[in-house]
Amino acid sequence: MHCYIYKGDAKRNINTNEIVKTKDFEKPIEKLKNADYKLSIFKDLPIKHKCITAQPLLEKIDIEKYLDGIELVVVGGESDINARVFNYDWALDIREQCIIKNVDFEFRQCGTYTVKDGKQYKIQTKDLCKQARLANINYKGQALK
Repeated sequence: MHCYIYKGDAKRNINTNEIVKTKDFEKPIEKLKNADYKLSIFKDLPIKHKCITAQPLLEKIDIEKYLDGIELVVVGGESDINARVFNYDWALDIREQCIIKNVDFEFRQCGTYTVKDGKQYKIQTKDLCKQARLANINYKGQALK
C-alpha cells in the first residue's frame, strides 16, 4: 500500500517507514491483516488529502471502515511473467465499498494473470491498463455540500 499526500499542486510520497519504525509496516497489503494494520495508522495521520493505492491487489480486502476522509482508492493487479493472480471480483468489491462511502475509485490495471467470471486470462503487459479502462468501472464520488 502506498499513501500519498497532496500539498498544493505537488504530489509527495510519504514513506511510511518515516512514520512508523517497524518491520511489519514494510510488508505490502497482500493479506487483510496487513491492510488493517497499515490503514488503522494511516486514517489518523494529519494529512489533508489522502489516497490509498492497493496495487498489486493480491486478495479480497475490506477497507470500508477506513474510507472516511479518503479521496481516492486506486486498485490494480500485478504485472510480469512472475505475477500473482488478480481476481477482477476483488476490484469490484473495493469499488462497491468506495461507492458506499462516496470515495473516488480508479481501476488502474488488470494483472498479467487476471481471473474474471471464473476464467483465467493472460494479458500482455502493454494491454493491462487498456483492459482496465475497457472495464469502465471507475467511480467519481459526488461532491459533498
